[in-house]
Formats: sequence, C-alpha cells, structure tokens
Amino acid sequence: MWTASPEDQAGNPLPSMTAELNPWTVNSDDILDARLDKLKEGPLAWLMKKEFCLQFTTHHVMLKVSPSFMGGRLHNRFVSTACPDPFFGPNGPAPEGCLAVSCSSSSAGAAIQHYHIPVTDLSPAPPRKKNQQCIVLHGNHRGSICNVLKCNVKKNTVDIAIASTVINLRFDQICLVEQSRTTM
Repeated sequence: MWTASPEDQAGNPLPSMTAELNPWTVNSDDILDARLDKLKEGPLAWLMKKEFCLQFTTHHVMLKVSPSFMGGRLHNRFVSTACPDPFFGPNGPAPEGCLAVSCSSSSAGAAIQHYHIPVTDLSPAPPRKKNQQCIVLHGNHRGSICNVLKCNVKKNTVDIAIASTVINLRFDQICLVEQSRTTM
C-alpha cells in the first residue's frame, strides 16, 4: 500500500535524482537515441544494424521515395544515400529522422540534387536487371553484398550468387546498392 508518511518510506527511500539520471534534461545521448528509434520503426530498421553499417562506407543504398514526399516529384525515381555517412551529405547533416540522399535531376543537364528525406518516406529499392548489386537484409547471409544473376520483376524475386551457391530471394529480403565511385 502506498503512503506519503515519512516513517513508512524509511525502508524504501526514493532514489536521488542526479544530473546524469535527470529525466527532465536533454543530452546528446537522447538526441542520438531519438534518431535511432525512428529508424527502428520503419522499413529501414536494418540500416542501423552492425551487419550493414560497414558496407555503407563503400556502397550507396538505393531507395524508393513515397508519393507523399514533395508532392510525389521523386516517386518514380531511386535516390542513393550519401557515402560514407548516410546522415551527412553535401548539404550538411540530415535533420533528425532523415537520411541524406541524392539523385540526378530530371531536367536537361541531369545535375545531381541533394535532399534530406524522412525515413518514413523511404523504402528499399529492388534491383531491375542482372549484374546489379544488392545487399541481403534477412537470413544467414544478411549484410552480404551480392551480384544479381537473374531478376524476375513479375515474381519480385532475384537469384544471387553467394560462395558459388545460387540463392533465390524475394525483393523484400534485399536492397539495391551501388559501389561508391570514390572507392572504385
């Protein structure tokens, strides 16, 4: 039974609030935790797992953009994450809950455009043809970057080669990647 009497609380004192445990203050750990929590919720939760992080220093992750971002202007196009840090691009650090991405302009000249897009508006891009590279998101080979041997867009599957073994995976088990030009 709960009581406000000091005598009853003598055996169970309340913990003292120190500066490091004060829930009413915000520190740098809270900001990082908030960014990670947003990524853990959506279709890009795998992006923050250790099996994948090292791959992103040499590869761009290709992503699809939802129609709700910028009125759908990027809906039918793939964007690629900044490399080596998907949270920091040429236009600076991405705001909380966003990734730094780029894509070529659809206008004449095809200049590279840079965006900060909320992770809730992004999803993994599937490969469209053979000889592209993808990263395995699930299963025993997660984190492995593999070449696509065969791509079946109608069935949403690919055949990839891992250690001289051909494996068939669904599009939701992989994400298209491209090697960074700076590491080629």
